[in-house]
Amino acid sequence: MAAMSVTDPWPGAGYPRVLHVIASLGIGGTEMQLVRFIERSGDPTRHVVAVFDDAGPLAERLPNPLVWLGPVSRHPSSAIANLRALRRLRRIVQVGGFDVVHAHLGVAEVLAVVTPRSVPVVAARRGPNLGFEKGAFRLLEGLAHRRSDVLISNSRYWADAAERHDRWTPPTRVIPNGIDPEEFPTAPMPAGGAPRVAVIANHHPYKRIDLFLRAFRLLGESIPEARATLAGDGVERQRLERLAQELGLRERVTFAGRVPDTKPIVGSSHVVALTSHVEGFPNALLEAMALGRPVVATRVGGVPELVRDGRDGFLTTPDPVEIAGRLRALLTDHDIRHRMARSATERTREFTWERVVLETEEVYRDVLRRRSR
Repeated sequence: MAAMSVTDPWPGAGYPRVLHVIASLGIGGTEMQLVRFIERSGDPTRHVVAVFDDAGPLAERLPNPLVWLGPVSRHPSSAIANLRALRRLRRIVQVGGFDVVHAHLGVAEVLAVVTPRSVPVVAARRGPNLGFEKGAFRLLEGLAHRRSDVLISNSRYWADAAERHDRWTPPTRVIPNGIDPEEFPTAPMPAGGAPRVAVIANHHPYKRIDLFLRAFRLLGESIPEARATLAGDGVERQRLERLAQELGLRERVTFAGRVPDTKPIVGSSHVVALTSHVEGFPNALLEAMALGRPVVATRVGGVPELVRDGRDGFLTTPDPVEIAGRLRALLTDHDIRHRMARSATERTREFTWERVVLETEEVYRDVLRRRSR
C-alpha cells in the first residue's frame, strides 16, 4: 500500500480534533515547530492549543483562539491553582470533543494524566525533562508515561535516553524537526567586511553562551577584527553582558536581544555557533544550515544527528580553546567555509515538513486505531 500523503483525506470519521498542551507560544524552537506543524497539517482548523504560562506572539499565527488553563507551577504553594488548571484541562477535553491530546514537554505531559482515559495522549520530548530528575517529580513523570500512548522525540539520542532512564517509558518514535527551504532560502555569504559569527540562542544556563564568549576572546588573539552577534534573551542576559565586559569584548560583541526574524543576522554572518551543554535537535542550527552557513557546535544531544562533523561544520568539546580553533579555521579558510556551507544546505533538504506532518499524523492514526480496538 502506498504511503499516504499529507493531502489525503483522513480515513473513517475524518481528520481528528487535536488539543495541544504547551506552556506558552513564546519565541522558541519547540513553539515554532508546533505552530509550523499546525499550519502545514492536513487540517489546521482541527488543532487547538492550550497554554498554562502565557500566550506569546506566535499565537497570532493559529487558526483557532488559544485556550488558557490557568497558571501552573511546581511550587507547593501553587497546589490549588494547579488543581484548577487540571480540572479545566479535563473539562476542555470532554466538552471540546477532542480525539487526541498532544502534550509538549514534561509539565504538559504530567497535566495530561487527568484527561479522560478514552482519549489517547501523545507526549513530545525535545531534550531532558528538566526538573523531573529526582524524587516525587520523577515519579510524576513515570505516572505520566503510563498514561501516554507514545513518546515522540526529535532525536534518537533523547529517545534512547528516555528508554534507558525514565520510568515506564511508552513506545517511542523519532521525528526530527522540519524546515521549509522557501522560508529559509540560501543566502549569499557576506563579501568583504569583518569576519562575523552569529549565536542564535535564548540566554539560559544550559545554552552555555559563556563558553562562546571565552572562545571568542581567544579568537580575537589571531583575528582581532572578528565580530559576533548574539540573538536571544533570558535569565542569563545581564550576567553574560557583564562577562563580555570583563573579557574586553564589549566593542566586538553585540547583544541583539530577542528578534522576531533571525535571518538577517545569520545572513550577515559567516559562521553560526552553538555551545550548549544540552540540546535536542536545535532549530537554530537547522535554519542556519538551510541559509548556507557552516556551524561550530558542541557535540551534545541530537546535534550530531544533524551536523556531520567535518562536512557541514565542526563538532567540538566544551573547551573554549577547541571552539576558538574551529571558528578560526572557518573564518580564515575561504574554500573550507564555502564547501561546508554548500554541504550544510544540502543536508537540511533531508528534513522536510512533508515528512514531519506525515509521520506525526501517522502517530495519531496509530494511537486512534489501537484505542478503537
